[in-house]
Amino acid sequence: AQQSRVLLEQFTKEYQSHLGQPGVDAETALKRTLWTLAIPSFLPAGICQLISILSQVGLPLLVRSLLEQVQARPDSKVDLWPAFGILALLLIYGLANHRQRHLALKAGVTLRAALLTVLYHHVLHKAPHLHSDVTTGQVTNLVAVDTHKIYEVVQEGHLIWALPLAIALVTICLLIIMGPVSLVGMAVLVALVPVVQGITNTLGRLRTGRAKCTDARIECTN
Repeated sequence: AQQSRVLLEQFTKEYQSHLGQPGVDAETALKRTLWTLAIPSFLPAGICQLISILSQVGLPLLVRSLLEQVQARPDSKVDLWPAFGILALLLIYGLANHRQRHLALKAGVTLRAALLTVLYHHVLHKAPHLHSDVTTGQVTNLVAVDTHKIYEVVQEGHLIWALPLAIALVTICLLIIMGPVSLVGMAVLVALVPVVQGITNTLGRLRTGRAKCTDARIECTN
């Protein structure tokens, strides 16, 4: 209860601060408030994500270096530094990956708890005659679905920049090692983007329709 009260006070303070700025509407103030609450954990999670990607890209290069040494000198001793490098990168990748997940999870929990606290506080302290503009189904969706979606988005939010960065680094490495022939694989991946986008849009429309049906069902049962 004490932590919820602290979150509510912090959320209200940040929201009023952003809302008081010129040219800032309620939606923009809400987004900035959520970002302010998430940044203490979300930003370090991004740094861990970057370290994880760099170590993940470096692993195959060290394995390739070790294999080239073994093939070049099959009957003689090989340099073990690539092997030690592989071990170090594996340790760094494991630590960075799990730390990123922990920090992203922490940011998601903070946002979800703050939103739930604000919603409950708003509903409980709102006059009964002012509840006519908000249905029970809408409140239920906000509490049970929308806050959880924000919780999930924060956990995977760094993939927005991490995946393109990983693709770019891997493409550069392939171009250096294999030459222009590696662009064929990238072209196939790019060609599949519209297909994936179409499937995603279809799923989004289905979820929107399901949310409307859920609202209607909750209204009927209440």
